[in-house]
Formats: sequence, C-alpha cells, structure tokens
Amino acid sequence: MKRKVGIMGGSFDPIHIGHLVVANEALNIYKLDEIIFVPTGNPPHKEGLKADSFHRLLMVNMAVLSNNKFSVSDIEIKNPGKSYTLNTLIEFHKLYENAEFYFITGTDAIFNLPSWHRTEEILKLCRFIAASRPGISIEEVNKKINEIKEMFGGKIEILQIPMLQISSTDIRERVSMGISVKYLLPESVEQYIIKNELYRGMGTHLPEESLCSKSEGMSPNKGDTPPCLGRVSAGRRNVPVREPMRNEMYFEELKKKLEIEIGQKLFRHSIGTMEEAEKLASVYGCDMSKAKIAGLLHDCGKGTCKDNLKHAKKSAEIARLKFGVKDKDIINAIMYHTTGRVNMTLLGKIIFIADKIEPNRHYEGVEEIRKEAYTNIDAAIIKSLESTIEYVKNRNMVLDMESVNTLNYLKEGK
Repeated sequence: MKRKVGIMGGSFDPIHIGHLVVANEALNIYKLDEIIFVPTGNPPHKEGLKADSFHRLLMVNMAVLSNNKFSVSDIEIKNPGKSYTLNTLIEFHKLYENAEFYFITGTDAIFNLPSWHRTEEILKLCRFIAASRPGISIEEVNKKINEIKEMFGGKIEILQIPMLQISSTDIRERVSMGISVKYLLPESVEQYIIKNELYRGMGTHLPEESLCSKSEGMSPNKGDTPPCLGRVSAGRRNVPVREPMRNEMYFEELKKKLEIEIGQKLFRHSIGTMEEAEKLASVYGCDMSKAKIAGLLHDCGKGTCKDNLKHAKKSAEIARLKFGVKDKDIINAIMYHTTGRVNMTLLGKIIFIADKIEPNRHYEGVEEIRKEAYTNIDAAIIKSLESTIEYVKNRNMVLDMESVNTLNYLKEGK
C-alpha cells in the first residue's frame, strides 16, 4: 500500500495558524500519513522575502514540533538557485519510492498554476489540494480547475476549510506597526520573532505585553567567527557580529577534518547533533557558534575510546589538542555531554539534550523529550536522565554518579 505524503510549500514568512489549520484539515480529510512543510529558498513567483531562509526554517520547525505527523524539509532552502516545484517533487519521489504525493496550496495559487515551470509534469507527479481562501470564489476556482485539466490533465481538488482572515503579509505589517500578533501564530513563533526583532519597522516597537517571555534571547549569530569575536549593540540585547563567509569556511574545514577522523555513522550523528544544537541555541539565546562547534565535536574521541562514559572526556581532550578548541565552555559541554553535571551552563544543557534527541535517535520516549526540549530544557534533561538511569539499573550496569547528582540538582531547582 502506498504511503500518502502531503507536501506543503510556501515562503512561511512567517508561518501562522492558518497554515497549520490547512495542513491539519488535509491530513484528516485525505487520511495522509504525514505532511512535509517545505519553506521556499528562492521562489520564482515571489520576490522580496522579509526574513531570511535561516529564520523561516527555524520558525516552521518550532510551529510543527507538537504534531508527530508534521515534519520540515530544507530541500529548497539548500538549493542556491530558483526553487521550482517540479524539481522538489522529483527529489521527493527519489526519497519516497512507494508514495503518493498530495501538493497542498491555496485556491489563489490555482490561477497561476498554468504559468508554473513545466505544469504538465508537475501534475503527473502529484495530486493538488487547493485550500479555500477568503474572498476567492469557489465557482471561479472550479472553472479554472476545469481549464487546467483540459490543458494539462491531472487531479486537482478543492479543500473547504474554516475561513481564517490571517496572512503572513498582515502579520508582518502588524509587527512593523507595533500591533500584537498574539493568537495569529504559534506562541513559540511569536516569541522567536520578538527575540530576533524580525519584521520590525524603523523606530517601532511591539506592545509591552508581547515582550514578556520566559527567557530572553539573542538574535541567531549564525555568522559569528568562532568562538564569537566582537559584539555590537542591538536594542535591548548585545548581539554577536555576523561574518558569514569566514564562519562557513571555518565550519566546512572542521567538518572535513572530523569526517576523516570518525566513521560515517558517527559523523551523521555528529552532524545531527550539531544541527539540533544550533536550533536549540536560537530558541534559548545561546551562542550559536559555540553550540555548532560543541555539537559537531562532542563525539570526536569516541572512535578511540570504547568506554561509553569515558569517551566524552576523551572527546574533550581531542577537541582541544587536535581541533584547537580553546573555549572552556565548549570543552566542558563536550566533556559532560553523556552524564551532565551540577551547575551546567546553558551550552552544556543544549549539547547534552541535542545528543539525545537529534533526528537519527530512535528510542522509546524520544518524541516526548524532543517536544519538551524546545519549551523547558531542564525538564527534558530530567526525563532523559531518568530514562537512562532506569535503563542502566534494569540491566545491572555501572551507574555514573555524576548523572545521579545532575538529576537531583535539576529536580531541586524546579
């Protein structure tokens, strides 16, 4: 039986409740197995994106985190050229050999479909679901669908959904004018926009009520020169300086060197941990360069040390001696990523939990820990430690008291 996979593309600038309602309706009505959100990189039909792809990808990840049938793909964002739907569908057909694809869009897009790149081939690769939009006549849409079918063939259906007057354009304008956007998008996305000052007009501010968040955060410093050189003042927070070219070169060299040192399986896990740590750092306002370095190198000594607990200390040593890492916070985060420790720094917590929840991890309870990690990192670490300690005890294995001390410390601080 073919797997039914929904693809929901869009600029998501930003993602909002309306997008999630459409996806959920499509999921239930068409009995889809999953829906993949695909933020556009450089769309041919849409100019002038306000937030860069890095921010948009992270906001979509946060928005869909609570639904295990929703996932996110960076397939278009990674593409430096124009993002054509046909190319995306071809790639998904390669990834899912036995799947039926449902391309989810709005009824407004149907009117432009004949002008898309190689429309006829697109319609052979997927079934279109056009979600109703306020102000667009269903009668006119049906007329256009019939025209398209006569010209190109294919399957296009209208999905009637509750009419929500929400648009990304409206949300951007409201933020720019200092009007609250509460309840128009997921709270995590709202807080991310506030923390990173996205869509802010010159001299405008969000309402004071919206500035109340559980933890303050910095703008993602994806371009910092490791381990974070200068800082410039940016409003209420000091934000690390961006130097993207130098930073990317540094990380590419680091990855090449690591890949030579460790096997492919461990390298995949290290990349997964690095990417997870980067996302967590952006949410909690941690230095993202440090998170990437620590996440990438956290297991760099595992190949030379068979002891499952001692490899963390070995990795810290190799990171310092072979990879030239001097930053103490990074070294300590690597050293204690298996056990945790009392008085862990935020970076230490991020590397600890990123190692446990990165996408290649599959074990009972991991989904619950993943969700918790993005809302309450301490609670996620507690769950992870409790699970590990129970596992060790049930198998009469040696229990590291550092883990027990960390667990007790975090529980006392709740």
